[in-house]
Amino acid sequence: NISYEPPAPRHFSFNNPAGMCLSCKGLGSVTEMSVDLVVPDPSKSISEGAIVFWATLETLQTRHLAVSLANHLGFSIDAPWEDLTASHRKIILYGSGKEKIPFVYHSRRNRRYTYSSVFEGVIPPEERKYFQTSSELHKRYLAKYMVSGTCPECHGGRLKPEVEAVTIGRKSILDVIGMTI
Repeated sequence: NISYEPPAPRHFSFNNPAGMCLSCKGLGSVTEMSVDLVVPDPSKSISEGAIVFWATLETLQTRHLAVSLANHLGFSIDAPWEDLTASHRKIILYGSGKEKIPFVYHSRRNRRYTYSSVFEGVIPPEERKYFQTSSELHKRYLAKYMVSGTCPECHGGRLKPEVEAVTIGRKSILDVIGMTI
């Protein structure tokens, strides 16, 4: 019970928005932050610097984020990263989705501020900085944590799945392109 518009030549080009894979923008590969590079030593705890972008929680900002997350989710920032549940690690790295987290911020003047907000995670803002920065120096720094790989959506085919589903004689356009003369 899914309907599509009739196929047109523009649908069969990865250079055209009508045909390109939306995940990789028709490139066939994606560049993303590697969890193994962001958390190089899983035997360390968050407070010991397991997450490279949070260092050893030296700033009040990162400390209040980590402590508030730990209190809300029920883990210790002194526990080794590898001992945290997969769900906790996912929320820390990729965010809480739509769930609002209660954050408590203690200023240097001993003032306490509380607010609730969704948590974006550690990786998404760093990836955004990598793709949006105009600073070549900052881009080189973030590039140390990036890896390129085949697009998980189109598997390198560069076209939308519904375009690849169009077949003639049981062959898709990608099958035909891959044939020898």
